[in-house]
Amino acid sequence: MRILSLLFLVLFIFLESNAQYDIIELRNPSFEDVPHPGGTDEFTGRRTTIKGWQDCGMFYFVNESPPDIHPNNFWKNNLPSSQGDTYLGLVVRQNGTYESVSQRMNTALKKDACYRMSVDLARSDSYWSGSKDINGQELRELKNYVTPAVLRVWAGPAFCSNGYLLWESPPIANSKWNTFSFDFSPNQNFQYITIEAFYKTPKLFESNGHVLVDNISTIREKDCDGQADEVVVTTMPDAPVEVLAEKPIPPHLRRKKNKVPKKNNDVVNEENTSTEKKKILEDLVIDKIKVGQTLPIDKLYFDADTSQIKPESYEVLQELTDFLVENPKVKIEIGGHTNGVPSHKYCDRLSEDRAKEVAKYLLQKGITSRQVEYRGYGKRKPVASNETSVGRRRNQRVEIKILSIS
Repeated sequence: MRILSLLFLVLFIFLESNAQYDIIELRNPSFEDVPHPGGTDEFTGRRTTIKGWQDCGMFYFVNESPPDIHPNNFWKNNLPSSQGDTYLGLVVRQNGTYESVSQRMNTALKKDACYRMSVDLARSDSYWSGSKDINGQELRELKNYVTPAVLRVWAGPAFCSNGYLLWESPPIANSKWNTFSFDFSPNQNFQYITIEAFYKTPKLFESNGHVLVDNISTIREKDCDGQADEVVVTTMPDAPVEVLAEKPIPPHLRRKKNKVPKKNNDVVNEENTSTEKKKILEDLVIDKIKVGQTLPIDKLYFDADTSQIKPESYEVLQELTDFLVENPKVKIEIGGHTNGVPSHKYCDRLSEDRAKEVAKYLLQKGITSRQVEYRGYGKRKPVASNETSVGRRRNQRVEIKILSIS
């Protein structure tokens, strides 16, 4: 009887120790579907869909086609699938648009927990398709979307939301499937996952490219042991095996530890003396802000007389995005302002359009509409004289107003 009780106790301890780790199964992780190019369904007249996944382009780029399901010689791509019968093709375009898909996971990722997953990625040497210029105008000639793109994996609070970057691949130039395994640790609880094509270049978008995606693994919780194994193993025959050496887990993926105060006579660790990059929005700190406070968004640039945000503005907008993700109870207003030269009608329209574009950017990054409002003030609230060029530049601004903190 004692032996039986001991066996039950051992079994109970074993089950308890394993029950604490989540296993998250994605729906249709290998993109099994009828092969089809992204576009409009000839029978329903609606955008084509992908089983188990939400097309993010229907929210952000409604005038662009959805992702493709391969293979069937679409765009002269004949690469066989890595697993199953079909796989996903995601493109990035020179007009600044890109393709991404998203789904709600059956179990939420837990804050500061550690996970491992893998995905098969490749690139085709032929991916000819129609294209548009940077102004969205159709080009007559076809373009070969062969620039190596990267894949980004995001976790967020809603469909297609870029709340937290879990992983970014290297540029995918291999023409045979490689399996990428990676570890991550989210900074919040997240229920949604999004994968998107992206250019890893100094400029956000330079030319047309694509990445092929197949066989996304189960997401498994693991011990946070301080190391991240990133291994690339080829899965198709006759392809060379490439293994990336084990490396320390990046700082933003490490489980946070309590800091021990340093004594005056402690030896300074050179690793800790590296200076962090200076923030642009230095005063946007949760412990410093107050309701009603107004903060300028420095280094935010628009094309002249338009609401088109310039790429050099993405750094400060990412800072603002990160702040709102980390502080979900904070609600802000994006306020647009102009100088006093044009008419009220023109200034009201331009200031509102610019504020709206900033708010739209935040929403596309996964910030909820509960946190963001926008308003155009025109030329009604100058902060300097409109008699000088310096004063007019100061008046031409976009600001953050803190509406609530909790």
